[in-house]
Amino acid sequence: MTAAATTSRILVVDDDAFSRRLLVEAIARHGFQATGTAHARDALSEVLGETAPQVIVCDLAMPDMDGIQFIEALGNARWKGGLVLVTGEGARLLQAATKLARALKLNILGSLPKPVDASRLATLLASGQTGRAGGGAEQRAPSSPPTYSHAELAQAIEQGQLILHYQPQVRIADGEPTGMECLVRWRHPAEGLIYPERFVSLAEDYGLIDALTDRVILLATEQLRSWRRQGIRLPLAINLSMETLQEPAVVERLLELVKASGLTASDIVWEVTESRFMRDLTATLSALTRLQLKKFAVSIDDFGTGHASFAQLRDLPFVELKIDRSFVHDAARDQVHAAIVEASASMAARLGMNCIAEGVESPQDWAFVRKAGCSHAQGWAVARPLPASAISSWLERWPADYRTLNHDAEAVP
Repeated sequence: MTAAATTSRILVVDDDAFSRRLLVEAIARHGFQATGTAHARDALSEVLGETAPQVIVCDLAMPDMDGIQFIEALGNARWKGGLVLVTGEGARLLQAATKLARALKLNILGSLPKPVDASRLATLLASGQTGRAGGGAEQRAPSSPPTYSHAELAQAIEQGQLILHYQPQVRIADGEPTGMECLVRWRHPAEGLIYPERFVSLAEDYGLIDALTDRVILLATEQLRSWRRQGIRLPLAINLSMETLQEPAVVERLLELVKASGLTASDIVWEVTESRFMRDLTATLSALTRLQLKKFAVSIDDFGTGHASFAQLRDLPFVELKIDRSFVHDAARDQVHAAIVEASASMAARLGMNCIAEGVESPQDWAFVRKAGCSHAQGWAVARPLPASAISSWLERWPADYRTLNHDAEAVP
C-alpha cells in the first residue's frame, strides 16, 4: 500500500446497493478511501463541490441520470479527475462509453465488466495516482499542444529539421525481417523532437504535404542506398497522404524521385494514410493503379480507423493491409477488438494480401496475432522506432529476441 493510495478518495456511483458495497469494500482493501452513492445527480453535485474525489468509479446502467448522461455532464464541466467505467451490459456498450469519455477529453483510467475484478480495478486506481493515465482532481488541465505557422513548417522542411526513424516489420511465421517503416520526426530548434501527429495535418492544411513527402523520400532513399552498401536489403515503407495522390502528376513525380536515387520500385512500399476524405476517388484510383503498374507495392495503413475501410479495399488496388494499433494491442483481452483483428486477417488472406499487425507490444499481443492469422507484425515487441544508426545492431540481436519472444508467447495462457 502506498502513501498516495491512503490519501486518495474514490467515489463509487452505482444504484445497486449490493454491487456498490462490494466495490467500496474492495477499493478500501487496496488502501484507498472509498465512499458510494446511488444517484449520479448526487455524485455530480459532489464532484463539482469543494471536496471532489480524485477518481470516480461509475456504473453505466442507472435510473434517472444514467452513466452516459453523467459522462456528458462531467465532460461539459471539464472535470479533470480520473474515471473508471463499469457495467454488466456487455463489452460493446462499455467500449462505446469509453470512446465517448475520451472524445469529451475526460481522464479515463479504464473500463471493466461486471463482476469487477478487484485487482484490475486497484491497478487502474493506482494509475490515477501515479499519473500514468492522467491525474487526480487537483491536476491542471493539460495545455493545448502548440500549433505552428506555415512559415515555421516550411522552414523545417527547407532547412533540414526533419529526420527519420525506422521501425522494423517481421514475418510472424519465422521472424524474418521483411521491411521497415519510415517515421518522420521534426527536430524543432526550441521544442526538441516533435511527432508527426502534431504537424502532418498542418502540412496538408498549408499545402506543404508534397514538399514534406518529397523531403521524406529523399532522406529515406539516401539511407536505403547507405544500407545497400552495408548489405542490408530491406524495402522501406513510406507514407503517402491521400492529398498527395490527388495531384495529376504524382506518379511521375514519385517515379522520378525513386529513379534519381538509383533505387527501383521493389525497394519501396507506399503506405497510404487517409486523415480526411479524398477529394477525388477517380484521381486516387488512377494514381494507385498506375503505381502498381510501375511495380510498386501499395499498402492501406491504419485499417479500420478514419476513412480506411472496406470501401477502400473494394475500390483501390492494395496488396497489403495494416491493422491499426488501436485494435491490435491488448486484443487478447478485448472480445470486440479480437473479432476485428481476426476478421481483418482472414479477409486479407482470402484477398491474397499481406496483413501487418501494428502495435504488437507484448508476448500476449504476439501470441494473439499469430493465432489470429496475421502474416506480419510491427511494434515495440519487435522493435521501437530506431535511428538509422541502430538498425544494424537490431538485426544482429533480433534472431535471439525472436526466440525469446516466441518462448514467452508460448507461455501465454
